[in-house]
Amino acid sequence: MNVNNTGYTIAEYCDQMNKKSIIVNHDYQRSPNIWPVAARSYLIDTILLGYPIPKIALFQMTDIDTRKTVKEIVDGQQRSMAIQAFFSNRFRITGQSEFSGKKFDDLALDRKKEFIEYQISVDLFVGATEANIRQMFRRMNSYTVPLNPEEKRHATNQGAFKWFIVEITEDHEASLEMLGVFSKGSLARMQDAKLFTELAFAFEHGIETYAFEKLDKFYTKYDGSFPRKRELQQSFTKAIDTLMDLKTIHQSPIVKPFNAYSLILALVHVDKPVAALKPFLNVKQAKRASKSKINHNLELLALAAQATAVDKVLPDLQAFHRACDGATNTKEHRIVRFEWMFKALTDQMHK
Repeated sequence: MNVNNTGYTIAEYCDQMNKKSIIVNHDYQRSPNIWPVAARSYLIDTILLGYPIPKIALFQMTDIDTRKTVKEIVDGQQRSMAIQAFFSNRFRITGQSEFSGKKFDDLALDRKKEFIEYQISVDLFVGATEANIRQMFRRMNSYTVPLNPEEKRHATNQGAFKWFIVEITEDHEASLEMLGVFSKGSLARMQDAKLFTELAFAFEHGIETYAFEKLDKFYTKYDGSFPRKRELQQSFTKAIDTLMDLKTIHQSPIVKPFNAYSLILALVHVDKPVAALKPFLNVKQAKRASKSKINHNLELLALAAQATAVDKVLPDLQAFHRACDGATNTKEHRIVRFEWMFKALTDQMHK
């Protein structure tokens, strides 16, 4: 078996698909279903912006009877179908892309040229058997870092909620790094997607200890549409903009991921009470404290959070310290932190 690393322009690749020189091998594909428009749009936007996409794997074989050489797609069916559909002017890009609303024919001439000349990287298997192909996948998977739950969700879901999370993380990943919520490595492993998923879940179900199964079902529930998309985008953006303005807490313990969860929920709840959060803190109306007061209060909470022992913390902040120590993502500790963040934001800590 030979593996040739090669490439095709999109024009060449689609021409071969149209001529049935490249076909799909359904035995190797996860699903016969076509990606939704959001998923296809994201792929085409990626190509139009010049970013790389994953390699496509083709298995080349020659039919002795017809004397024709055919290449089967063994990895990359959905990508291939999306590229071919856009190339053929069969769908319109959606979402927040700068190309939103456009089909291929609507693109400027230079963009059309860039798209059809884009190089698709391909691993071409020549002289392989089906057993060789199966072994190749097994060996590749043996050296692949296991996906964490967030990566698995985004690999297997292509619905509305998944694409909401994609958009919100792209909007705020730089801010979350500057704040000190996540490192570059954590962002690469999609920990920001986990945070926003849990925040969105809290809007509907309140504060909980989140099992992976619950979050998986949340993605599935909003596969077709996610009606609260705009509301949550506005709420999360306003909260993160506020945090960016509170310079003294950047890179402090108060913005570690488990605290950021409670702090963002508290910021949202102060400005506009969330029905699902009222059982934990029912306020009809709250007034946000001044910026200097909020900075001061959150600095006190940061000191309490990083204390090495509870007896080194002011007595009235010891409950907050305990909620930041040990099992930080349990429902009980999350509620305590949420209550204290709310007090800090409304200057009720020492009344």
